[in-house]
Amino acid sequence: MRFADDEWLVAQVRGGSRSAFEVIYDRHSAGILSFCRHMLGSREEAEDAVQHTFAAAYSALLADEREIALKAWLYAIARNRCLSVLRGQREHVALEDAGARLPATAGLSVEVEQREDLRALLGDLQRLPEDQRAALILAELGAESHEEIGLILGVPAAKVKALIFQAREALMNRRLGREADCGPIRAQLAVARGGARRRRELRHHVAQCDHCRAFEAEILHQRAAIAVLLPVAPTLGLKESSLAAAFSAGGSGAAAGGGAAAGGMAAGGGATGGGAAGGGAAGGGAAGGGAAGGAVSGGAAELYRRGAAWQQAAWQQAARQQWALRQAAWQ
Repeated sequence: MRFADDEWLVAQVRGGSRSAFEVIYDRHSAGILSFCRHMLGSREEAEDAVQHTFAAAYSALLADEREIALKAWLYAIARNRCLSVLRGQREHVALEDAGARLPATAGLSVEVEQREDLRALLGDLQRLPEDQRAALILAELGAESHEEIGLILGVPAAKVKALIFQAREALMNRRLGREADCGPIRAQLAVARGGARRRRELRHHVAQCDHCRAFEAEILHQRAAIAVLLPVAPTLGLKESSLAAAFSAGGSGAAAGGGAAAGGMAAGGGATGGGAAGGGAAGGGAAGGGAAGGAVSGGAAELYRRGAAWQQAAWQQAARQQWALRQAAWQ
């Protein structure tokens, strides 16, 4: 019986053979336990998931006669159980606490406990997205084709290949980030802004280096403080004096231009009294223009006086809001 194929064993179980189901358990339980252990990160929770998987499988086999691919079917039950457990973990454990927990090594080989690189890899594996982690674990268990893994995960085989590649790339990037020299990383953090701070090598290194993470936090704190420190709101007096100086300089230039034109006109028409009179009229026009310019200048100054207090208050309010947002980002 132990050398029979899965299809024959399924038929025997449905015929009432408990020994056939025991053979199924012996054949597939070790791989399913490994899968659940690395999906859940706990030997105890993995053993519970295995027990649930085979209990559910036995009930389902006795309940109907549908055709199944036994191995993929068992792993699909196990995966669904793991996902339920992981959802429960997220409801009870804060994300920051989950990220800070060291990966458990209980139930793994002694070599994992002795080698730092294996413990780091174990932690990296736990941080992979669930679909990538499941695809990689199933592939590394060695007995699953991409088609079988696709049946377990409920995705096409092409998607399985993509998930495995993404998982391997993420593990590699985490290792490279962990081993990167802190000096160049901090030099980039000191000048990086916006999207530049999300560069892959920075993100992976800072996530795993306490000192560089503290350095980045200090940079953010410093920038937030400087953003509040730098703005200088212009006063109403400065605005009035600046505008008065500008309008005065403009008026003097216009008057000087008008005087030169009037002088030229007088020189050209000096032989006749009519020309002199014309120059006088022009002088009168210049005087009227100066008065009009003064009126316009006064009106503009009044408008600026009305808006100056509001603008200054708005600048101060914006600075306070920016400081509050920065403080919220640090927390």
